[in-house]
Amino acid sequence: TGNLEKKIAYRMAPRGLAAAVLAQLALTYNVQGADIFATIIFIVIFALAIYTSIWIAIFSNHSHKEVANKKKR
Repeated sequence: TGNLEKKIAYRMAPRGLAAAVLAQLALTYNVQGADIFATIIFIVIFALAIYTSIWIAIFSNHSHKEVANKKKR
């Protein structure tokens, strides 16, 4: 289970937070094109959050089946 926990923790680690902060900073200083940049970054972060949720659901279901199979043996 140690390896399983490492995989789950790796997948759940936040990604893109620094990019989101920098995008907001660019918006604060009225950098030209920052609004498009910020929008793209937030879409990517949102997509990664959905991907992570789906991955965890699939992976945990698979892991539960493996544990059940090991207990049967």
